[in-house]
Amino acid sequence: MKECYLVEKRKKAAGFTQIFLKDESSFKFVPGQFFTLSRPGQKQTKSLPATSPPDKYLIEFLLPKNTPSWLYNLKGEDGVFLEGPFGNGWPFLQMEKKNLLLMAEEEEMAGFASLIEYIVQKRKRFKKVTLIYKSSNPDLIFFKERFRRWQQHMTIYQISPSTKTKVGQWPRSFSLLLDQLQPNPENYLIFLAGNPLFYKKIILDFFSYGFDIQDISIYDFSFKDDGPVFQYGEKYSPPKIIKIV
Repeated sequence: MKECYLVEKRKKAAGFTQIFLKDESSFKFVPGQFFTLSRPGQKQTKSLPATSPPDKYLIEFLLPKNTPSWLYNLKGEDGVFLEGPFGNGWPFLQMEKKNLLLMAEEEEMAGFASLIEYIVQKRKRFKKVTLIYKSSNPDLIFFKERFRRWQQHMTIYQISPSTKTKVGQWPRSFSLLLDQLQPNPENYLIFLAGNPLFYKKIILDFFSYGFDIQDISIYDFSFKDDGPVFQYGEKYSPPKIIKIV
């Protein structure tokens, strides 16, 4: 555990708050892992995925709207105790020399922040990288200010349905987009960040292309078990595909 101090705080989309903490020693973590934040007399809380800015002594957190109030009320150079990192990160050794397809919906896009920044920093290690992001409201797109920089290193598709859909439901245009991409399980890995309903709906599309559970990594925002990154089969049963001959 080490004590850091607040250097900046920003309001983000959908009730999130972005904070930057600094320390005299450098921060080390595997993208995808999480930390806990605390202060004396206050309840310890687990953060959303951290991203590391260019300054290695600075670390960034995204705090959801249900974060304890003491974190929202930080000001000046208030001190925060940081503990971690904890849990599993993204499978970077498995990713090298592969095509990568990342898919996220709404605020769950936060789960990809550190993953994308790592890909950008180590871009030569990976082949084609594609990000598909669904937002029901274009004004609530996460990391909007970073998309221009990210687009220099990967292809980004933003899906904003013109009509309201149920939570976790992708519009038909996504299936058409997947048909256009034609991902091949021999040289592709899939990364998903969303809610359980989203995972169970979208997994059928990938299994129809021949992907298996070891090809698909997901982010679990509940921070339970060992996570937060799992292979699909560690959290859910594979769908049953009925072949008609």
